Amino acid sequence: MDREPISGTTAKSERVEVWIRELKDKDPDGRKRALEDIDDLRAIEILIHALFDEDPSVRAEAAWNLGDTSSPAAVDHLIKALTDDDEGVRRSAAWALGSLGDSRALDPLIRSLRDGSWRVRFAAAESLGKIGDKRATEPLISALMDEDETVRAGAAWALGEMGDAGTVDHLVKLLDDDNSGCRTIAAEVLEKMGWVEPNHYKRRATKFIERLWRRSR
Repeated sequence: MDREPISGTTAKSERVEVWIRELKDKDPDGRKRALEDIDDLRAIEILIHALFDEDPSVRAEAAWNLGDTSSPAAVDHLIKALTDDDEGVRRSAAWALGSLGDSRALDPLIRSLRDGSWRVRFAAAESLGKIGDKRATEPLISALMDEDETVRAGAAWALGEMGDAGTVDHLVKLLDDDNSGCRTIAAEVLEKMGWVEPNHYKRRATKFIERLWRRSR
């Protein structure tokens, strides 16, 4: 629905009333559209309210949008959403917590590295990399051995963001991973960390990096 631009305190009040009315739409798609249209980042209470919607797609949309608010008030609610029954909600909450970068999410995201969904584990790994707290180093090293290759790659990327030289040996092992994507990410991360080990791993890392460069041209 198109809305006329309005400004000032009255404008905010009117927008909030419209959003609340649309969030009561009996159609889940209608409620999702209302969330997508929220452009006033001060309307945190609306998004938090939507985290309790009966439809998981609406809850997931609300969680995702909360990640764009930069609001500390959203953190505790998103942490609770990490235990939602729906995979999509948990994944959106994990992504949002990474965007907010609040250290309160550290332990909950570490627990999410053991989630039953690889999508949630991947989002948790990447978000831990964005937060950058080195207390997540050991859990991320463990995630390098995850059964899912996407999670392994996400953990490698996160460790690269932290830049801890003590993780190099673990990342080197990933150069022998069965999945080419994992090997490529490991090579990129090692190159970023200034790894100069003079052996066949170094040559392999260089080969992958050159291949990436050629593909990006």
